[in-house]
Amino acid sequence: MRWFFVLWFFSSVTYVIKRGNERFAFARQLSDHSTFLAPINSLCYLFSPLKSAAYIDLKHFPELEPLKENWESIRKEALAVDAAQKISATTN
Repeated sequence: MRWFFVLWFFSSVTYVIKRGNERFAFARQLSDHSTFLAPINSLCYLFSPLKSAAYIDLKHFPELEPLKENWESIRKEALAVDAAQKISATTN
């Protein structure tokens, strides 16, 4: 039973390390949190309904549709708030 957990740990660490394109140096990888959390992360990857990709398709997030439709007005409001803060900062 103990060897099962050891094998599971090393196989999940290998999977998590090989999953991405960018890799740490060996010494850094040994001390990284992804190595210690690899068994949990591999279970999350295994049972996730989303495919492994750089970007998640927006159809999985329908609540973002209002933001997509109103991004220009949100941007204008943010710029106005930023401009107002700069003006008030110079008067102090």
